Amino acid sequence: MWLELLLASVLGLVIYWFFSRDKEESLPLEDGWWGPGAKPTSEEDESIHPFKVDTSDEEIEDLYQRIDKFRGSPPLEGSRFHYGFNSNYLKKIVSYWRNEFDWRKQVEMLNKYPHFKTNIADEGLCATDFAAFPCEILHTPEKCVKKVKHPKLISYSYMERGGHFPALEEPKLLAQDIHKFVSLVERQ
Repeated sequence: MWLELLLASVLGLVIYWFFSRDKEESLPLEDGWWGPGAKPTSEEDESIHPFKVDTSDEEIEDLYQRIDKFRGSPPLEGSRFHYGFNSNYLKKIVSYWRNEFDWRKQVEMLNKYPHFKTNIADEGLCATDFAAFPCEILHTPEKCVKKVKHPKLISYSYMERGGHFPALEEPKLLAQDIHKFVSLVERQ
């Protein structure tokens, strides 16, 4: 009996030590530099510049080669999208991208609209929401999201349905949650 208690105590201490060791360090959110290389000493250009979407024949050919290398595995029978993206459906999408989708026409269509870019170095970003879907592969409680990843979390929503691919499974729910988040940010 005493030996069992001693072994259980030692095992408990080892487990406690293992999980309480040095935690993964997170990047500071205050005045951190998020760009490539060292933080520039001069002020960043934050002006807004127009641009056009552009692609070359080489880029499209490279894309086709990558698509041709796609190898899907069979999905779990009857699983639909419950455990990830259904590979049978993905094969249809990949075939469409490779054989039917007109990439140049898409670029032309995109360029009918104005596009703009800028450099934004706003280090005090908050979490730009966390939507927890019930059929997600891994569930992350709100407390963990705030403590580990996003201390400035503005909104945590537990969704009524959906899983790992909410934009495909529940686009309306996801859009509503994004709208809610944006309105919360705008009020701050």
